[in-house]
Order: sequence, then C-alpha cells, then structure tokens
Amino acid sequence: MAVYKHKNGRWYYKLQIRGIRYHKAIPEAIDKKSAENAETKIKSELLSGRFDLIENKKEMTFFQLCDRFQEFAHNNRVNHAKDTGIVKKLKNFYGNCLLTDFVPFAVERYRTKRKKEGYKPATINKETGILRRMFNIAVDNGWMTTNCALKRFVKPMTVENAAVKILTTAEEQALLNACVGDCAYMRPIIMCALYAGLRKSEILTLKWANVDLEKGIITLLVQKNSKKSDIPMSGLLKAEFEKLHKNKTSAYVFVNPETNEPYVNIRKTYTKALRIAGITDFTFHALRHTACTRMLELGIGVDVVQEILRHSTPAITLAVYNHINQDRKFAAVQRLADYKKVQGL
Repeated sequence: MAVYKHKNGRWYYKLQIRGIRYHKAIPEAIDKKSAENAETKIKSELLSGRFDLIENKKEMTFFQLCDRFQEFAHNNRVNHAKDTGIVKKLKNFYGNCLLTDFVPFAVERYRTKRKKEGYKPATINKETGILRRMFNIAVDNGWMTTNCALKRFVKPMTVENAAVKILTTAEEQALLNACVGDCAYMRPIIMCALYAGLRKSEILTLKWANVDLEKGIITLLVQKNSKKSDIPMSGLLKAEFEKLHKNKTSAYVFVNPETNEPYVNIRKTYTKALRIAGITDFTFHALRHTACTRMLELGIGVDVVQEILRHSTPAITLAVYNHINQDRKFAAVQRLADYKKVQGL
C-alpha cells in the first residue's frame, strides 16, 4: 500500500523509485483519498526530479541513528559511557522505528513513562538531552527535516534545586581515612576532585600523556570550546600521582587492576567509603563544589577559581558558591538587622 494511516493519526506515503525508498508524513491529508491524491502528486514530482532534495533522502531507522550517535559520542564526548546507557533505554522504548515517525509527542510519551517509573526531572531532562543531540546529528545530515526534541517543542521539566552541602575538614579527613582495603583506589580519585576541582568524567578518562609530573600540571581539553586548560597540582596531589606512576600499567591513570581498563562506575565504592566515614547525602560532584567554596572563602579571586574549575563565566562560579553557602547569607541579614545596635543607636 502506497499510503497508510499511522497510529499517531497522521497519513504517510511509502514508495520506491529507481531503487530508492521514500517515506514521509502527508500533513495536509485528512483521509485516505486526500492522502492518495497527495501521494500521486509527490510521485510525479519525484519522477520528474522536481521534488525538494530533503525529501529525496533514503529512510533511516532509529537504531541506525543510535549507532551513528554512539560513534560520534565515543570520539567527542567524555561521558560516552553514560551516553551508551541512555541510548539503550531509548532503543528499548522506541524500537527500530523510522526517523520520519518522530514528532514532539513521541518525546513526551518517553518522558511520561520515565516519570511514572519514578525518575527525577533532572534525570529525564538528561535523557531527553541525548535524544535532542541525536536528532541534531540527523538534521545536520539531512536524515530528518526537524528536530522534534528541541526545547521550543518539548519544554524541559522543572528541576527543584536541592540543598547542596560541602565537606567540613573533619568529614574530609574521615572520607580519606575510609579509603582503605577495596576502597583504597578511591583516595587519589577523591583528591583530584577535592584538591583540583576535576569532574568525575575527567578523572576517570585522564591519561598519563596529560599529566606532567615534572611541572606538576594536569592538561585538560575543554570540549565546549576545544581549548586546553592547565590545572596545577598541589604538592599533596602530586605525591599521589607519583605513587601511581611508579606502578602504571596503562595509558590511563586510574585503571581497574582486574581488567587493566579505566574504571567505568565508581558509585558503589564511593558510597561504601561515605558509609564508613559516616557521611550521608553527599554526591561525588559535591567534592568539586567543596573545592569551589573553599577557594573563594580563602580569598582567591573569582577569575582564578573560574579558570581552575573551567566554568564558562565567573557568574557560574559565583552561582555554585551562592547556592551552597546559605549560612553566610543568614549571617549577613542578621548583621543587617543588628546594624542599629552595632552603631549604638
């Protein structure tokens, strides 16, 4: 059948000319007859070579797009391992449908399902973000005409910012002391976040080629602008790297001894270390927040902290600090209320 009605209520044409298959929605069709009339006109234009070139693309399935995205992610994205997990969830939900079947409501159906399963808005937004990136690639290559996952079509879910805590010096020492036995490998990883402000993905993918022990510098590539950033190491962190370097077995700094491959997931071990240290509700990323807050409270300039943490603007650096440091805000308004008393009025 050259035309058919999809379960989404829209009519589609599907035909093959000179070995090339064409498949697309017919927005103006309201019934089978109008769909057939439109299909006849489209076929005529295809045969005469007048049809829009964007329409003359071969069909591509969602699974094919997933494969191309994962190839792109592996070469260009630090978090490609996480991306693979999200892509798997998307494939399980959508199946191997055609890219031409996607409309904004298809994205909404996925979000609704994930919300019913109990996932938080922040998680769902990240997954939708991967879908948006995939569709960007499809549009750029002419496999789709419109990215139906754009924010103007699918508004991101509202995320309530939970209070973020930072480590006290006592908690820091307790956490590092907990890194013994099967948690021992976590010590230098935690120190990278706490003393250099590195992200977890940057730590786990760090290579020795990017570590200059003589100068005490870690060189990272900022993906958003492809600029290199040199992060200095403290003497304490440098000493940890020197220990690791003596026993290196891979191009990567942090390697699972059982596989000689970089660690993929450290959550279980990190959680265990937190439990031993008696610390609750503290994410790995909060170590980086702790580094930011401590540097600013030590009087280090915002521009310097921004460079070390590789924030795109100083405003982001200050936003992290202001979000965390509620106690200082309370102290400030209390001093304001006590102004008259201080002035002896």
